[in-house]
Amino acid sequence: SQSVLRQWVVQNLICALYEVGRYQEAAERAKSALDSYAKMSKSQHPRALRVATIYASSLREMGRYEEAVILQRQTLAQQRRTLGHEHPDAIISANNLTSSLSLLGKREE
Repeated sequence: SQSVLRQWVVQNLICALYEVGRYQEAAERAKSALDSYAKMSKSQHPRALRVATIYASSLREMGRYEEAVILQRQTLAQQRRTLGHEHPDAIISANNLTSSLSLLGKREE
């Protein structure tokens, strides 16, 4: 459907913005996309969780470490519940969380 195609295109645009260092724009678009997923009651959809991962990474790259850690913890918990602990997306999120905590001088409990 067009809705699925649009979500895929938006996710790829957000990823591309992040990859080229346009973190602010990536974060803004990711936040908007997450709001849309929430309105559709699809905030735990794998695509929404990938967008949340990029959003958190963008926050981290902008030096907003505390916000990034909060979102990374939430996203990782949702990924583990919906995708499983060994899913590649969950493993990437766990690594991202570890990196953010390291930047804050913290270790994961």
